This record gives sequence, structure tokens and C-alpha cells, in this order.
Amino acid sequence: MRAGGVLGPLGLDPDTAAALGVRMNRVRLGLIALGVVLAATATEAARPISFVALTAHHLAHGSPVRTNCRCSKPH
Repeated sequence: MRAGGVLGPLGLDPDTAAALGVRMNRVRLGLIALGVVLAATATEAARPISFVALTAHHLAHGSPVRTNCRCSKPH
């Protein structure tokens, strides 16, 4: 990977990393952008799961199919 050589010096202080030829601002901006893209992808992928979880109760109780389950009736 191309970024592998850049990530090692990031653990050092900024002056030492810059002396080793790492463009700190560019690397930080790239890592922040990567984090934003990964978070957006995970959020987009999880959206259908939360939609189903929120609507499952209403769909189940509003469906014409009835069973002998008494879990929704008060005791």
C-alpha cells in the first residue's frame, strides 16, 4: 500500500515527521476524508436495518394474519 510508508512517521511528533518528508496537512486531510467516507458508508448500509426494526412491530400488529400469541395483550 502506498500509505503504509506514511503512517509510520505519523506516530512521531509533527516536526520529526515533516523532516522525514511527510506532508502532515495532506496526510491528515486524507485520513479525515477516509474516516468520513467510511462512516457514511456504514450509516448508509445500516439504514435499512433500523427501518425494518422500527416498522416490524407496526407491520406485525397491522397484518391480517393472526396467531394465538398473547404477547401483545395486557395481563
